[in-house]
Amino acid sequence: MVSPRRSAAFLPLLLVALLVLVLQASPAKADNPDSAWGWSTIKPASGSEQVTVPVRGSSASILTLMDSSYTASKIKTVLIQVHGHGRDPWNYYNHNTAARSKAESSLGVDPSTVLSIAPFFMGIGDKNNGAIPEGNPSNWLCFEGDYWAGGYSNLCPDGVQGVSSFEAMDALVAWASNRSRFPNVDRVVISGHSLGGQFVQRYAHFGRPSTSAELHFWVGNAASFLYYSKDRPVPLADLTACKAYNRYLYGSAALSDRLGAYGVGDIGAAQSTYNSRNVHLGIGLQDHAAGVLGCEAKVQGSGHYERATGYINYLRQFKGGFPSRHTVDYVTSSHDARTMLTKKVTLQRLFTDYYAKGIKTPSTLPNGSINNGVQSTFART
Repeated sequence: MVSPRRSAAFLPLLLVALLVLVLQASPAKADNPDSAWGWSTIKPASGSEQVTVPVRGSSASILTLMDSSYTASKIKTVLIQVHGHGRDPWNYYNHNTAARSKAESSLGVDPSTVLSIAPFFMGIGDKNNGAIPEGNPSNWLCFEGDYWAGGYSNLCPDGVQGVSSFEAMDALVAWASNRSRFPNVDRVVISGHSLGGQFVQRYAHFGRPSTSAELHFWVGNAASFLYYSKDRPVPLADLTACKAYNRYLYGSAALSDRLGAYGVGDIGAAQSTYNSRNVHLGIGLQDHAAGVLGCEAKVQGSGHYERATGYINYLRQFKGGFPSRHTVDYVTSSHDARTMLTKKVTLQRLFTDYYAKGIKTPSTLPNGSINNGVQSTFART
């Protein structure tokens, strides 16, 4: 029989052992986002109104903040600005407004030709805290935590399953580039910073937008990138300690499990799609923030700057080198969306680059190289 004294001494050790087992059995931090927090109301943004865009017929929809006043026949560019981890489209609509105003003053862009849209990828926490009305009469989509940023499927509306956030973006692009709605639209730009940049980078691989407009993808200080193989720009020991580092949304394993209909059997097909698209990487020279991500992202680099330069070095290893339709802009900024979006070169990406007309701003490379002089040594398990 164990004495009470020995039982008391043994209890802390037992609790520690149980905690270790729980942590080992839990999903990686990056795959276990916080779903509890959420907004209780949808905040307004000056100059915008709430517009619900249908997805998959009328069975689901995505809420957006969109310009409340515009002349449809004047619209030539649609700028879709994706929010970050904070799920705060009102702030990103305001960032769009600031960028559009600066583009007018510095580049001569006519603001009446640009439609600004900030979609809201709602979380289940927003529903639980009251931002989604009881019964969800508009069938607004919501997702678990940050899973929207990887193209994962929805949690609401009730009775509707398997709607990827990529499908929602496909519907939004189709709505915004519909010539019966906007007869002169010829450019659609999908832009995201931080976790929004992570979404845009994955969407550029797997999205299936149907549009005759020229598409551009701006990826600013992305939280992480999609790798096609097991190579990562870190020591082997770091990879060995991160068992799931090559599972989607960071690598090529388990694509179908996690993306459903948007998954592809051959990661090379997604890579080819990505290479063929007009992708612009915006990198803040002072953005060394790590973000709230697990080891799957950390094996891509310690912070946003390292992850971006490591990924550039990774793409340069493939036949043909860095994709010819992509640009890279290093700018003076920390992890700040407003600063990044209002830099002159970013304004050119968002408002004036138009490849069909031969308008392509060169990459901004302060050290003269696409990787800004950074060298990466890759390891794989």
